[in-house]
Order: sequence, then C-alpha cells, then structure tokens
Amino acid sequence: MRTITKKKFYLIMTAVFAIVIVIMLGVKFVDASDSANTPKYKYYTSYKIQENDTLTSIAEEYTKGTDVSIKDYISDLKNDNRLKDDEITEGENLIISYYSDIAK
Repeated sequence: MRTITKKKFYLIMTAVFAIVIVIMLGVKFVDASDSANTPKYKYYTSYKIQENDTLTSIAEEYTKGTDVSIKDYISDLKNDNRLKDDEITEGENLIISYYSDIAK
C-alpha cells in the first residue's frame, strides 16, 4: 500500500481548499437574476400626451431597463387613469409610473 507524505498531504489539502474558495467566490459574485437591470423603486408623475402618443409607445418608453411587461404597464396605466379603452387624446394628462434605482 502506498503512503502519502505529510508534505504531499498538505499540498493536496491546500489545493482542495483553494478550489473550494474559488467556487464559493464564484457563486457569491454570479447572480442569475442580474438585479442591475431591475430598478427597485416605482414612482408616479404626470405626463402630458403628445401628438402620436399611444399607450404602447408610452409603455415602451417607461419600461426600458425593467422587467415590467408592456402589457402589464398598459393595464396599470389604464387602471390608474380610469381609462375604459386604449384611446388617449393629445394635450391631456396621464398619471404614469416610472422606475428608478434611486430612493427619493
């Protein structure tokens, strides 16, 4: 039977320990959810409807960089403004939501 010297044993244990540390650090720094693209705060503001605006075009603009779907944003927009359909009129104001990483 072959024996391992103390020096080889410590060398193997050090290598195993180093591999475990590297794996643990990798797990800590890799985040599948990528929270950098998910703003944490939702705010509301008034928005004056411009010519050629649609609920979809507004939703596309204000959901950029978020995980909020355009469909959900439009649904919230209609609910917040008590809209019965998708028709909006230039010059009127809407209450819209927007997202930010900064707490205000």
